[in-house]
Amino acid sequence: EYLSGSEEFAAQWERPTEPGGKAMCIMGLRVRDASGQVAPCLDADREFAIEMDFVVQMPLRAQVAFRLNSSADGSTVFTSALSDVQRQRGTDFAPGSYRAVCRIPADLLRPGVYHLLAAANNPAGPQFDLIEQALRFQVTPVGSLIDIDQRLGAVVPKLDWQCQALDDAGNAARKRAG
Repeated sequence: EYLSGSEEFAAQWERPTEPGGKAMCIMGLRVRDASGQVAPCLDADREFAIEMDFVVQMPLRAQVAFRLNSSADGSTVFTSALSDVQRQRGTDFAPGSYRAVCRIPADLLRPGVYHLLAAANNPAGPQFDLIEQALRFQVTPVGSLIDIDQRLGAVVPKLDWQCQALDDAGNAARKRAG
């Protein structure tokens, strides 16, 4: 029923109480629009952020990650982890409370409805915590490249292109100053 198209969106999830006995626990998840507001509907041409709050009870190594899925068919669009920056499978944490923020660039996702799975993975054993389908949000067609030409693809990135005029020999033509 969740994936069948219910129009109810959830841009924020909070765990009601901290469960005892977990070495690491996800406490909250949010989708924030470009202005920083919790928002269930996001324009395709604006960046947004996924925010995850978690608590660590003891020194440990963990992979804080999320998987973004299409609600239309449940397919995975992409997965990202905090430790990707270091190109490692985990990050070392001291006891305490943390907030991890992942920025999603503008002009990446197709217009549609998405849901998020968040995880605190243990690279050395059983998973610390897993929250399935906690967030459900919509990317609107406002500003989307799909709105211009109906292009295909799982993602719709606006990529950097460069173009130069070539002379008859196939060399890049140079502009003369003056």
